[in-house]
Amino acid sequence: MSVPLLRHRFFLLATLLLIACGILAACASPFNSTASPTPTVENDTIPTPVAQSQEVKAGGPADVEGKFIITVKKPTMSSGDASVKPQNASDQLLIFTVAIKNVSQQEQDVPGPALFILTDSSGKTYTLVTDPSAGAALQGTVKAGKLVKGVLVFEVPKSLHTFTVSLKLTSKSQLVTIWDISV
Repeated sequence: MSVPLLRHRFFLLATLLLIACGILAACASPFNSTASPTPTVENDTIPTPVAQSQEVKAGGPADVEGKFIITVKKPTMSSGDASVKPQNASDQLLIFTVAIKNVSQQEQDVPGPALFILTDSSGKTYTLVTDPSAGAALQGTVKAGKLVKGVLVFEVPKSLHTFTVSLKLTSKSQLVTIWDISV
């Protein structure tokens, strides 16, 4: 094969590659005036959004994941008694009565007290206090259709009056239930 023929083929191949690159670039251009059709979706294939949280006022019932109807009552305030007193003189105890009704078809574990988180308006969370004189703690199981009650006790500053109690049943749960509390 002669050198001029080889050069001619190389030139032809390079030209074809440049033309192909130009066509590809033109197709990918944001200024392409040909609109592609919008795919249509049937309404029944669109997933229903899952609620991320539900807010309830203290004393109001909340349907929690179709398993429970939970009511966190407005708290009573206490300066403690002989068995339990706040650690700080400027604190008080907030005692919440919690009613949990099992609305599922099978026995369920009662959500433990540690799943209920008390937060003030600045975002600070408070830890549970054990106070046997306040009432029974939330624990055990509840049969289908039955109701159990228990208490949650938190130590908080006397100067604060707005809180939320939140509940997320499991780490896999999408739903957080929040009760708004004013004292």
